[in-house]
Amino acid sequence: MTQGINLLKVERKRDERLVYLAHFLKVGSIVLLIFYSLMVTALFSFSIYLGQESTKTSQQIETKQRQLEGLKKIESLQLVLKQRLSSLTELMTKRGASYQEWLSQLDQKSEPGITIKQITILDSGVMKISGSASQATVLARFLDKLAEENPIFSTVVLTSISRQKDGSYLFNIDLKTSNATQTVS
Repeated sequence: MTQGINLLKVERKRDERLVYLAHFLKVGSIVLLIFYSLMVTALFSFSIYLGQESTKTSQQIETKQRQLEGLKKIESLQLVLKQRLSSLTELMTKRGASYQEWLSQLDQKSEPGITIKQITILDSGVMKISGSASQATVLARFLDKLAEENPIFSTVVLTSISRQKDGSYLFNIDLKTSNATQTVS
């Protein structure tokens, strides 16, 4: 009986190891490829998100800058108004007239719907008012309030009135103040 040595068994084990290694490399490379694809997709999505957020942020910044420009304009107008009011107060103080009382009284007598466009105060103590009224009844109430007995205005004269196409009225009123030196004509 002769026994032979089978050398193919070793070769078969080596082939099984190579097949196992090849299978492991295939699965590993597929897993790595899937992981890499997911990472690339995640980075791409994140970059798109950052771009959108950057655009939103830039738009918000532009909006805030426009609002600041508007506020700067308002602030400069307020400063100009304060300067003009201080100049007007100084002028009124120099003249010695009680313009503040006159304007305060006029403001108290004013009605909603009355828009005063111009006030001219003459040295003679006559205050000329130009303005508009939304309705005739509003103007009538305003005139009645001005004509009520008060220590400031002694005479109220409606010098002109004209009705506009939209139904409003333009008017001119002369107010003779109590310390006026001339009569109203």
